[in-house]
Amino acid sequence: MRELVLIGIILFIIIIQKLYRNRKLEKNMFYVWESVGIIVLLFAIFPNLITKIAQLLGIYFPHTLVVLAGLLIIGIYVLYLSILVSKQSKMITNLTEELSILKDNIKK
Repeated sequence: MRELVLIGIILFIIIIQKLYRNRKLEKNMFYVWESVGIIVLLFAIFPNLITKIAQLLGIYFPHTLVVLAGLLIIGIYVLYLSILVSKQSKMITNLTEELSILKDNIKK
């Protein structure tokens, strides 16, 4: 079972690299997903690492640490996407205003 997980993680990392090379994934998101892949790979290679980190943090069940870390990562990612959508919304508004000014100048 462990070998299957390792193969899956390695395939995930390869797919992320292919998406980046084909310019379907931006540089900053490439780093995020590549980091996630490497961290998961480390935990798959060294499964006791999760238990040791949980003990250091005073968490009794290591699975709780995994769920907590996942929720934290998802929360940060949602915040990042919200910021990105806000920036793009402002850019679209500015472009729309500029386009209307240019159309008005052409009519004159």
